[in-house]
Amino acid sequence: MPKMLWLIVLSAICLWSGPLQEQALRNGDILDMQAAGFTEAVINAKIKTSSCQFDTTPAALTKLKSASVPESVIVEMINCKGPIANAGNLSNNDKRPTPNGYELSFVKSDRRWKYGLRSEPLNKISEYADKQLTAALEAKGVHRIPAIENGCCRIVMELLEVTTHPAVIKKPGIDASANISVRDTDNRLVYSKGYRGESRTLGNTWGHLINHAVEDLINNIAAHSDLIKALTTGSPN
Repeated sequence: MPKMLWLIVLSAICLWSGPLQEQALRNGDILDMQAAGFTEAVINAKIKTSSCQFDTTPAALTKLKSASVPESVIVEMINCKGPIANAGNLSNNDKRPTPNGYELSFVKSDRRWKYGLRSEPLNKISEYADKQLTAALEAKGVHRIPAIENGCCRIVMELLEVTTHPAVIKKPGIDASANISVRDTDNRLVYSKGYRGESRTLGNTWGHLINHAVEDLINNIAAHSDLIKALTTGSPN
């Protein structure tokens, strides 16, 4: 085959194949770099910007320690979870994708609010709180989505208590308390806090009092800047 034709064929193969993919780092690569005299700063930088398939079992870590691999390098190897986790030069905590919304659920319960012959399932009260929280966060520009694939955030609301204050000296009323926890898709706790709401009004049914207490509770939740920051940045700090 003429030389020119060979060159054309080789060029076509290169164009079709695309750029070569760098192999994922393994324990042996780290040991080779250590033996070659690279500093731990250089090795750490390489780990942060590479794909990795490290063996971090206790036996493998012991072997690394015996080879005088610095502890900071071993920590980077443990934290390295693959190509996505090591994209760019950011630390693991800074690599969380920017949230584009949140999921919301509430803890189911078979308990009921009771006062005399009146009663109300806590699940029904939680459903009302769920709708109110969605609307309150939407007003803050934080949108609820059906499901998140990565990053943050999953909100879980647990209605703790709905208590009654009969009218004796003060106005009749209802207190409602709930815990809000926010987790990312790796189930890491991003935020957790307890909240309380109350209703103290005359001339209302107990159902209205419960709703008003829940609305006050939700207003207190949505007004908390740390929660909004957690939902919009993935971290309350």
